Amino acid sequence: MHWAVARTLRDLLSEPTLSVELADLAGRWARLTGEWSDVATWARGLARSGRQERAVAEVSAFAATGPAAIERDTELAELLAGAGRSTESEALLQRLLGKRWLPGRARKRCEALLDGVLRATGRAAEADRRQDEALRRASPGRGTVAFRSAKVAPNDRCPCGSGKKYKRCCAAR
Repeated sequence: MHWAVARTLRDLLSEPTLSVELADLAGRWARLTGEWSDVATWARGLARSGRQERAVAEVSAFAATGPAAIERDTELAELLAGAGRSTESEALLQRLLGKRWLPGRARKRCEALLDGVLRATGRAAEADRRQDEALRRASPGRGTVAFRSAKVAPNDRCPCGSGKKYKRCCAAR
């Protein structure tokens, strides 16, 4: 039942004519459950209805630990950027991205948000530099392959480490 109500509220919050009333309804529901997902739905509804500052205040007030804290901080950074407080948003995103244990999906979302904040503040060159660094880290490229023997037979495993036969991998090039 809980998920059905939350999904219905989320879907209805996208309706511009109903967003103010439904954001208030979502707020009452979030206070009852105390769940992060409900608070996030409520905050998005507040932001869509033009009450960004209240959304920022509600998300900031939500006490979360562990993975919920990461989601809360990411959502808060997005709300801060939407409210025109890009300096605070950038600082929060930089702090999140500085953590080594940040999960991959959260890291990608934070990098995309930071890219948007940098571009919105007129620092596209810095955003491009960050993207280039991220691409370099993601694909380090192939290293030098050291052959085990002087000659590799066609039916042996390829020394590049692909797991294919040599004749179908590097010998075919």
